[in-house]
Amino acid sequence: MSNLRYFGDLNYGGHKAIEVMVDPADNSLFLSSRTIENILQYEENSVRKKFSSKGLKALSGGDLAQGKLVKGTDSIGRESQIKAIPFETFLTLVYFEGFHGKSPHKEIAQGLLMSGLADSFRSIILEQCGIKLSLGERQVVITRYLEGYHAFQDWVRDTHLQMYKAKPSPDYYRAMAVMINNYLFDRDHFQKDRVGNASKDELRRLENFQIAFMDSKTFKKGGDPIASVQVYINGLSAL
Repeated sequence: MSNLRYFGDLNYGGHKAIEVMVDPADNSLFLSSRTIENILQYEENSVRKKFSSKGLKALSGGDLAQGKLVKGTDSIGRESQIKAIPFETFLTLVYFEGFHGKSPHKEIAQGLLMSGLADSFRSIILEQCGIKLSLGERQVVITRYLEGYHAFQDWVRDTHLQMYKAKPSPDYYRAMAVMINNYLFDRDHFQKDRVGNASKDELRRLENFQIAFMDSKTFKKGGDPIASVQVYINGLSAL
């Protein structure tokens, strides 16, 4: 490994102040432990403990490469030693959290996996069609997929609060879930834990549905969330 080049204050979707190191010999990418903690919303100085978990070691087939100390800057700009963690190790951690982790890390990791696929597939295919996306255009796609699930939930809550001066009840959320589940999966529920019991493909279909709905004319017209989603589903069913 040659001397790593340090880059700070980078962005990925809505994630800010990302620190990375690049090996100029082969462009290998490394992330700081602080960046990983911020992205996955871990407690400070907890990454080492995460890497030592039995479940993660079983997934990776052994110990993960945890990198080395390099020169960087601390949170207030002073020169400091920071841990450079290989990007492949970070990917393994994100995959583990996405399918075996607990909330909120699980949902964050699933958003990262979805946004990464959406960006890489879209940009690579379009470039082969002679269309090169700008960095800004790619960031918009990443942000939309990172925030898609939470944006839908926030919209339901905020719209209900604005219209009825109260947050949605559990029965209201349940009715929304049953309606969407029946349309997408021909079933009412996932034993009260959709994230834990649905398959990867089912979760992907759910996120795509929510993101597509929030891009639709029905969403932009406003109105009661359940009524709006029902109108949207009726329109799709009529196609």
